[in-house]
Amino acid sequence: MAPRKVRVFVNRPSLGFSEAESDPAEAEFELTAEAATEGRPQALRVAKFASVSSVALFFADNLGGGEVTRVSAIALEGSAGETFNVAEIKKVGEEGGAGA
Repeated sequence: MAPRKVRVFVNRPSLGFSEAESDPAEAEFELTAEAATEGRPQALRVAKFASVSSVALFFADNLGGGEVTRVSAIALEGSAGETFNVAEIKKVGEEGGAGA
């Protein structure tokens, strides 16, 4: 009864079932039985989740194939990832920075 096919939508608070089935999702993945029962994390593309105020999950299918999907827990984890200082960017061939 665990979810198999999961679609993730960002910043769509009034998303309906018909839109969730047909509209493009920011992420879509399929869970194996092991991933669903063990709670394995699913990696998502960070560019699609840069500015998130709401997340909608649509469970399009489940592992049992029946009409009912059972979810015990959902955990969302995010991090900014690696950052860099824009001021440190130099043109190719530039050695001493501005005014050198």
